[in-house]
Amino acid sequence: MNTVNAMKAMAAATAFTVAIFAESPVHATPNIPQPAQSKPLLITGATLHTVSGAVIANGRMLVQGGRITAISRPDGSLDSKGAEVLNLAGKHVYPGFVSANTVLGLTEISAVRSTNDFVEVGSLNPNVRALVGINADSELITVARANGVLAALSIPQA
Repeated sequence: MNTVNAMKAMAAATAFTVAIFAESPVHATPNIPQPAQSKPLLITGATLHTVSGAVIANGRMLVQGGRITAISRPDGSLDSKGAEVLNLAGKHVYPGFVSANTVLGLTEISAVRSTNDFVEVGSLNPNVRALVGINADSELITVARANGVLAALSIPQA
């Protein structure tokens, strides 16, 4: 098969695939909120990574109404009457999500090439650095933070 026929076959297959997906209905999952927290939750035994303080090994954390209300060291006291106890010994608890291996901040509008700084031309680019391509004013960062992303590791992709 020559190059022209191969390109025609590829274009036909792509058009067929696009036509199939264009005709299929899109079923979006509705955003159904979870029921409100009915009773306090006391998390014990976990390593607590706090936002503004030191890491607390074997800490205790009280969650009421869906919010962290208190944290303490293992010997500290918390008003945890009637709380459900969840032992997370050996686990780590962070106050937000960590988005690793992402292009957050390196892309804005995927259809506009000039806003995509996560891909370089060529197969080997050891000189690529995400630091110079990060758009700190990206709207996507604001959306990610509003949805609980605390930290991101932005990595150029191939």
